[in-house]
Amino acid sequence: NSMRLYVAAGWILAIAIRAALMHSSAAREILSSRVEISTPITAFTRIKEGAFLWDQGSHPYLGDSLHQPPLILALFYPLATEPLADSILAHSIAFIALDLLCALLLRAIAVEYLAS
Repeated sequence: NSMRLYVAAGWILAIAIRAALMHSSAAREILSSRVEISTPITAFTRIKEGAFLWDQGSHPYLGDSLHQPPLILALFYPLATEPLADSILAHSIAFIALDLLCALLLRAIAVEYLAS
């Protein structure tokens, strides 16, 4: 039971840190300029550009701005277009949910590996 409490506290702390970083404009500026975290190829602004081109009837892959697979563009399209394009809350919820999903999958892989 105490282990579950520590795990729950860890999840809550991780969510709080991620939310604080996403809502801090200074942290966003610093982290978005770090090449370890965001590169010109993987930046969310590229997905926004691809969504804009798609909305305009142009093919998003004709230029050199979008390098993500079409499934990624389709998945993030609602976040890259109006009315959610400028919503920090919507982006926070989506990216925190994806972080939690990745953490759960990594934990499941580790548990399975340790059990074998």
